[in-house]
Amino acid sequence: MSKLNGPKPPKITEKLTYLDDNLGSPYANDVTTAVERVAPLFHLINGDLCYANLSEDRLRTWSDWFDMTSRSSRFRPWIPAAGNHENELGNGPIGFAAYQAYFSLPGNGGDAETQGLWYAFTVGSVRVVSLANDDVASQDAGNTYVRGYSGGAQRRWLEAELARARADRDIDWIVDTPRCNVITGVGATVRMAIRPRSM
Repeated sequence: MSKLNGPKPPKITEKLTYLDDNLGSPYANDVTTAVERVAPLFHLINGDLCYANLSEDRLRTWSDWFDMTSRSSRFRPWIPAAGNHENELGNGPIGFAAYQAYFSLPGNGGDAETQGLWYAFTVGSVRVVSLANDDVASQDAGNTYVRGYSGGAQRRWLEAELARARADRDIDWIVDTPRCNVITGVGATVRMAIRPRSM
């Protein structure tokens, strides 16, 4: 596996905070710095990207997040997974329209309102499977509750995806990216609904 070609990233040592509305952390920028220190081929970012759903100015909050992460994402892809805080009340049929507009992700064969919420891609001999916990988790996103929005489509897709990956002799590893703690609390519902199929 080779690294992406492009300009060499500068050494990042500054600690700046770009998130507003008291939602950001003074340490949020440390993630960007840490990613650049490791300099991976790509970076998986597992949901709860910027908490725009709780912000008074959603557009500015998304913009601030992109400003903060662009110090890294200009050198390597940041590949997101939708978390409960990407679900914004009134933003599309199930609340993910902003997330879906900002990111161009692999398709899942479903309808337009679920595109980019769960997907898979291959790098070398690794198949990465990204799932959306809000479809099965017993929780809300802070201002909306969408459990069950896919009507089981994500589960059916996952079962078919895992079968395809297992049958592919070029795939040595399958990595899934859960959005929340899958051991206790809210994560227990995710574990019960999705994890057993992916283990």
